[in-house]
Amino acid sequence: MKKGNFIAYAAMVLAACYPPVFLYCNNVKDSSIGDLCKGILYSLAIMAAFHLIFTCIFRRKQGKAALLSIAASLLFWNYDYIADLIHLVKETYYWNNIIILVFFLAIVCVAVYRFSDTGGGIKTVNTVLAAVFGVLVAVNVVLGIMSAVQIHQEISIKETPKKAESESSALTVQNTDTMPDVYLFLFDEFSGFNLMKKYYDYTPTEFIENLEEKNFTFSNSSSYKIAETVYGLNSLLSLEYGFAPSNAYLTQLMYDNAFFDLFEAHGYQTEGHRSAVAAGGNDFMEMLFQRSAIGEIYDVGGSYAWMAEEMEGYIQSILEYNYSHQETPRCEFFYFSIPHYPYLFKADGSRSSDSQAMNWQDSGPYLGQYQYVCFLMESIAEKIIDENPDSIIIFMSDHGTRFMYMYHDRTYPDYGEILNCVYYRGEQLPFDLEGLSGPNTLLSIANDVLGTNLEMLIEPAVVE
Repeated sequence: MKKGNFIAYAAMVLAACYPPVFLYCNNVKDSSIGDLCKGILYSLAIMAAFHLIFTCIFRRKQGKAALLSIAASLLFWNYDYIADLIHLVKETYYWNNIIILVFFLAIVCVAVYRFSDTGGGIKTVNTVLAAVFGVLVAVNVVLGIMSAVQIHQEISIKETPKKAESESSALTVQNTDTMPDVYLFLFDEFSGFNLMKKYYDYTPTEFIENLEEKNFTFSNSSSYKIAETVYGLNSLLSLEYGFAPSNAYLTQLMYDNAFFDLFEAHGYQTEGHRSAVAAGGNDFMEMLFQRSAIGEIYDVGGSYAWMAEEMEGYIQSILEYNYSHQETPRCEFFYFSIPHYPYLFKADGSRSSDSQAMNWQDSGPYLGQYQYVCFLMESIAEKIIDENPDSIIIFMSDHGTRFMYMYHDRTYPDYGEILNCVYYRGEQLPFDLEGLSGPNTLLSIANDVLGTNLEMLIEPAVVE
């Protein structure tokens, strides 16, 4: 292989590796090596496709074909940024932007075609590109390694969910026949009622009345100081306030946590359930292509249909689940990523349009999905009470809507307000639920059901 061709291929490979390497090294917490390898393969395939096209145009002039392949790749991966610049001049539609970019690339193609090979100009340009992308890849790899080491240290300190401590944590209850099953449901970003009234002028009166008729007790002032899933959900299941070190840790926490440990120590069988669509954590490939030339097609072309389908399947499985009391008492956790965005459903449960899935500016999309979740909770409550009236059902959320924060008023302090309601074996709740946070609600239930004497937690003023 000629030296010039080797440099050209090296420049293409490094340029193709840079986008996924950059993304991975800036999202080490929520990505895997598998994601990185998959992203690199996709990027190399795109670069190879461009190279094939330009090799046909320039035939054996690999240096020019490589240079144009890199140029086309840069346009492809940075489409959204370029479109923003075009929109500064004139508002255009997607296909108009593609035509503009193709026309621009054609001009570059003609210029490169007419550029003389003498003097090693193309070779010099490719050498510079190889050096630049080589340095960028190397710098990001170093930063990624440093970030991974830091994350590993954080996880080592926290370890996998901390065991709950109690006077009887080492004992197992012998007679579990009369122990009630405990079902904890968390609905991501389901707002407390004060928050809904204040910013949406809406109160789910029928939902509240229907659950109260079923002997549910509501707290109207439960909240967290931080409105993030990595804080609220982690604090709830760990039974201590604090942030999860990563989304991967948070996912594992749904199946292995201090809340489960506490009940397992008293003879309970535990199990976690999680919808395939997880809120907040974007898929690596989705993030990779988000601002590329196909990103807009991805959004417009029904990218949320699979999410809605997955969520519908999960909801169906929960509604068909067997909640009847078994020989061994159960403590189970169910996570729903709704009404958190993307807004997949309307109030009647029908699918929302893709154009509304990420619409934060209007109140309607969130409100519709919120109303659907209210109906869903009623359906779940009815089924469990019908099959297992002596059970304990907890409906909770990790934070409230951030609608006002995202687009209207970043100063309002109450978006940490959560849903907190409990059905306690068809009886009056034996403790005062009002104002209790998520973890303190679980600790109160544990104290009553298991006979423990766990102290209530005080949320720190400054959360680390």
